[in-house]
Amino acid sequence: MTMKWYFLCDSKPLPAAANMARDQYLLEQVESGAIDGAVLRIYQWAQPALSLGYHQKWQKSVDLERLEKHDVDLVRRWTGGRAVLHINEMTYSVTAPFRLPFKRTVTHNYNILAKPLKLFTDRLKLDARIAEGVQTLHPAPGKVTPCFASLSEAEIQTGKKKLIGSSQKLGKNGFLQHGSIPMEDHAALLSSITGSTLDMSEYMDTVGGIYRRQGMDLPDFFHLADALKTCFESVFHVAFQDLDSSLLNQKRINDLTRQRFSNREWTFKF
Repeated sequence: MTMKWYFLCDSKPLPAAANMARDQYLLEQVESGAIDGAVLRIYQWAQPALSLGYHQKWQKSVDLERLEKHDVDLVRRWTGGRAVLHINEMTYSVTAPFRLPFKRTVTHNYNILAKPLKLFTDRLKLDARIAEGVQTLHPAPGKVTPCFASLSEAEIQTGKKKLIGSSQKLGKNGFLQHGSIPMEDHAALLSSITGSTLDMSEYMDTVGGIYRRQGMDLPDFFHLADALKTCFESVFHVAFQDLDSSLLNQKRINDLTRQRFSNREWTFKF
């Protein structure tokens, strides 16, 4: 039987901690069976934020003085991977049970979800492709390169540059994958706040940058969100049901925001 898919597009940007809490809450609901299928959520960030991968050592990944100078929030994700700057972007998350087409394997799920992401870039005429294998840069001594400085298998690239960066968390009965689709170039800021010596503009591209080079205007957020939803529907041969955000347990989401993702002990745990 085909798995149900639900769609949630946040009507307004949320703070970093609230965004991470909402994604974790959706994973809890999917794993418990309270949500009987998969959820595609699309959202924005109320304030520029740097998110760290779950196991990432913050001392090697972020310059706190520069972070404060540029008024950028810091949050630790529930998923793995490395630092991502969230600013002028569209972010997607998929929470799904371990039912076909998904498995209890990170790489398998990456490859499955790469298909609608690639179709999304095709329909936007971004000339992108699915990355094969892993292409990792060597960081400066004592530093960890940001997420967009390398390509992992099944991520989306344009030329030799990363266009969509994603990370994943496997739970007991399901998984969460979320990813960053940058609209504008903030490579210099990313290099600054991570203390990277790399010119990040050489390793990452943006939807807005590609559109400008083609002499086209960038569509608005909700147009892009609807386009991504349509691509998921096409690939998985489903019709999405809207997930009513008013039915979400806001108290649980607020508790996760306060107790975990806004908590300094969580942010600086590694």
